[in-house]
Amino acid sequence: MEHLSHGGRAHHLRLRVDVPPDLSPVELDKDLLRIALNNLLTNAAKYNRDDGEVVLSAEESDERIQISVQDTGIGIPAADLERIFEKFYRSADQEAVSRGGHGLGLYLARQIVEMHQGQISVVSQPGQGTRVTLSFRKPHVLLRAA
Repeated sequence: MEHLSHGGRAHHLRLRVDVPPDLSPVELDKDLLRIALNNLLTNAAKYNRDDGEVVLSAEESDERIQISVQDTGIGIPAADLERIFEKFYRSADQEAVSRGGHGLGLYLARQIVEMHQGQISVVSQPGQGTRVTLSFRKPHVLLRAA
């Protein structure tokens, strides 16, 4: 497995990629999607624990493609979940504060996903990790809607 490190501090993180090779195509700006995924992967590394894991996965249904980044990190307190996509929002949680940041990564990821008529969601449990999922409609679903 590949190993991740963030900001010069080695976490000895494992990266697992679980993406089917025959995933259906979706029409997205690859450069913007790369920025969104980079922000999510950076957060997964920054807020993880030593010897933790980051999983990048994708799956599809008849109508949607879902891309997820999951970590085994510190998690997000329930009180913060409603605000994490706000520009410049930073949790007051001491563990999160100690890891730095500007409060822009999730904000930009949401803007990029919404620009592509997608959805972004977060499920998190303090002390157990976070899963951020991006969901996009497949092209044939968009054509039917038009």
